[in-house]
Amino acid sequence: MNPTPEQVEYLKRACGTRRFIYNWGREQWEKQYQAYKHEQETVPEQERKLKPPNALALKKHFNEIREQEYPWTYDVTKCVVEGAFDDLKKAYDNFFAGRAAFPKYKKKGKSHESFYLSNDKFTVGSHWISIPGLGRFILDQRKVEKGRGKQLRKLGTVNLAEKLRFVKQEQLTAQACLAHVWV
Repeated sequence: MNPTPEQVEYLKRACGTRRFIYNWGREQWEKQYQAYKHEQETVPEQERKLKPPNALALKKHFNEIREQEYPWTYDVTKCVVEGAFDDLKKAYDNFFAGRAAFPKYKKKGKSHESFYLSNDKFTVGSHWISIPGLGRFILDQRKVEKGRGKQLRKLGTVNLAEKLRFVKQEQLTAQACLAHVWV
């Protein structure tokens, strides 16, 4: 990709948000697991109330507290949050299956900085990709009020370093029309 400096800021923010949410989920997983383990050891079976932690419950809990405690996570696409919990689930599933080591916290500069986009959340052209939320983020940073609709799509489109080889010609024709409208 060949992003502009403003687009780079958004991409870094999305990666940092994903890392934060993954680490938050891992910390909560450990707290819940320790409480569950303690209950298993000390409370008779018929009186136990806690269940082992899982990524879906953690995601639900995070979304409940997100607006009050972490409103800055709304600056990036929702795919970042979903991807972080998907990765957390995979990490623990692989650990419990014996395929991987115990999940570690992700550290800036030490872990692979990335985030996922759902297939239905982005558009790909022959030499560009449109990322959801990117245009809105840039306009909010610039504090632009007039003409927002015209600029949203243009600013949310990142140029690619080279033309994609795997995009079918039929898709290019339809998407090329959209690209001309955006530019």
